[in-house]
Formats: sequence, C-alpha cells, structure tokens
Amino acid sequence: MFFRQAFEEFQIVATSWRYSKHRSDQLFFAVADFDNAPGVFEFLHLETAPAIVHVSPKGSIKQSDYMDIMISGFSSEAIVRWIFGTTQIQIRIFRPPSYTGTILLALFMSLGAAVLYFRRISLDCLYNRSLWSAISLGVILCAISGQVYNHIRGPPLFHAPPPNGEIKAFIYDGSDYQFVAETFIVMILYIGCSGGILLMTEVGSTTDPTKRKVCTISGIALFIISVNFILSIFRRKYHGYPYGLFFR
Repeated sequence: MFFRQAFEEFQIVATSWRYSKHRSDQLFFAVADFDNAPGVFEFLHLETAPAIVHVSPKGSIKQSDYMDIMISGFSSEAIVRWIFGTTQIQIRIFRPPSYTGTILLALFMSLGAAVLYFRRISLDCLYNRSLWSAISLGVILCAISGQVYNHIRGPPLFHAPPPNGEIKAFIYDGSDYQFVAETFIVMILYIGCSGGILLMTEVGSTTDPTKRKVCTISGIALFIISVNFILSIFRRKYHGYPYGLFFR
C-alpha cells in the first residue's frame, strides 16, 4: 500500500510535467524497481524504498539530492515543492478527475426518487427541521474534517511503514498530507465543539437550576477541551504555531 501510493503520486507529477506547456529537456522522470534493476539502487546508494532522488546531468549525487519523504511526505505537492527547491523548475499538478462517485450518487438518487414516486411514500419527514439540521451538520463535519481529501487522495489509515507494518503515528507530522485516522480524530473533536455549544444553548430552554448548571459547566468544559486538542493537532502539523490553551 505504501509503495503503491508513493508510485501513484510520483506518476502524477511525471504525467503533469509530460503534458505541461513548459516542458523541456532539463528534467526527466524515471522509475527503478529493485528486483529488475538492483544496480541502480547500488549506484544511488539506496538501502530502503520508496525513495526519490535527483541525479544531475554530471551524475553526481549530494545529500540534498535525496528527498526526505519521512518528513516532507510523498504527496505530489510535496514532490513538486522539493523539485522546485532542487532544480528551480516549477511543475503544476494536474490530477485526473474521477466521476465514479458522481455517477453512483446520481444513480442512487434516481432510484430513491423512483421508489418514493411509485410507492407513494409520505414525504412529511422532509419538512422536519431536525432532520435537515442533522444532515447539514454531518455534511459540514465531513467537509471540514478532511473526508473529501480522503476521497480524492486515498491516504492510508495510519502511518505503518514496512517491513513489519508497526503503527508509528495516527497524525501526519506535516501540513501537506494526512491519514484517514487523523481526519476521524479531527471530526470527533469538531463534534465535541458542536456538542459543547449545544449544551450551553440548552441552558435557556430549562428553568431547573441544577440542569442549567450542569449544561453550562459540561458545555464549557467540552468546548474548551475539544478546542485545545484541535490546537494541539494544528501545532503538530504547522510547526512554530505559538498559540494554545491549557495543555500541549
């Protein structure tokens, strides 16, 4: 999985450069497999894979010619930034569109509309404000937590590098990539923020002093804790971010 994703991201960069109007003979892309070309790995002094290396026309390789994918990641955007920093060549990424999700969504919506029409099912539930509020909140949480990114990029669930596949991290240490587990953690924290606000708004709907006190304290505590963890994740991904709350 790790190798396939790195290869796909590298291939996107190579294809973008191939069809770029600024393409020139200053930059070429190549892929080497250890099973078929072990001599290439020996020449590049590589002992692990995947690896991305810049080889100058003179054939000399410096330490800065090796991309540190453990820090920068292997997303196409990270590769493009590294290429620009190494060669001063700017590449614009072009990702192939995927219409599978759109087609399936349209198909299921059409089938649902047909079932509702022919079965004469009551549509009174569509006028329920709570239903639409829950749907809207779910869509917003999916959007701001990174689920759209997961659908487009297909990142791994967590960081478990080969060969033993031991879990190293659930949160990617950088701003240009993320794991699936990370997006669900962020979603849970956003749900905590929303729940805290809802608890605080419930104070005005009751006259029971005990319930008002419980809702107020619980809402404030849940909101502050959730925001604090969100800031902690943000600081981990954006190094040098100075702000935080009670704990880091």
